[in-house]
Amino acid sequence: HRNAPGLLIERVRGDSQKIVEMLSLVLMTIGRDGVALVSLVLVAVLIDWAWALIAFIGAPLLIIPILILQKWIRRTATKSRNADAENTTRLDEIFHGINAIKLNNAEEFESARLVKVLEFTRKLKFRMEMGMAGMPAIIDLVAAFGFFAVMIFGGGEIISGKKSVGEFMSFFTAMALIFEPLRRLSNVAGCSQVALASME
Repeated sequence: HRNAPGLLIERVRGDSQKIVEMLSLVLMTIGRDGVALVSLVLVAVLIDWAWALIAFIGAPLLIIPILILQKWIRRTATKSRNADAENTTRLDEIFHGINAIKLNNAEEFESARLVKVLEFTRKLKFRMEMGMAGMPAIIDLVAAFGFFAVMIFGGGEIISGKKSVGEFMSFFTAMALIFEPLRRLSNVAGCSQVALASME
């Protein structure tokens, strides 16, 4: 009596589906990108540990913004899940009461109610997707500063003859390859918040 049918349907169908999708994504991404990330970081450190340290010096700055963003994604995902449940409830009521709706000439009224809920759901989904897209964007911003710092420091060492251009290019290739699996792993972190909202 306390829960609408749509909410219960969404719990059984929608939440379960999101968790299954998340588990398959986590296993695939961590298995593939986790190994690639560790290997490439190791290559960068072996080429020059000082350059690697400079490149990753901004990494701690990522922690607070990512934690804030994850909480925001989770809150939005919870609201979105509840809005999905409201959609299912509305549709359930409309389909079960279609004869009464037609008899009372209430099609426009019911349609307007459904459109209002659908529009609210669309806005929530858009916000959630923006939050999830924000995580790789933050990583790219910090990575740009890291690259710039390495270019200045490394460029000085090349000019002085301590390092060769080949070593510099090898390091930059490894660093460029690092950020793609890192972006995908950050996407998983965003998706995990959606799954956690469903697991509640």
